[in-house]
Amino acid sequence: MKDRIEFEDDGRNGRSEFRSRALFEIGLWAYAVISALIIARILVLAFNVEGNVWVVEFIDGLTSAFVWPLQRLPGGDALIAGKLTLADVTLLAFVLIVPLFLIAVGNRRGPQRGL
Repeated sequence: MKDRIEFEDDGRNGRSEFRSRALFEIGLWAYAVISALIIARILVLAFNVEGNVWVVEFIDGLTSAFVWPLQRLPGGDALIAGKLTLADVTLLAFVLIVPLFLIAVGNRRGPQRGL
């Protein structure tokens, strides 16, 4: 006779792993869309794309929500190249830092081997 009740976690463990994996993939998808918009904004501003092009207005409208708080900081609206500001370059740094963070954290399953 057993002293305690033991539950089978096989089904639950698989579902929680699936949910975790799904949330991670949704987050990566959202990161990819946002970073593509930020890079498109940087290219448009760095090369001074002007005119009444709907794509430029669309990208500017979508990414202004990300740039607006950074432009309110001191020096955030300083011009770098063309119409590219320090706030835009800061967003580019965030786009580059996220993959580096994911590589650094990584998936540490199994024993780690040295050289």
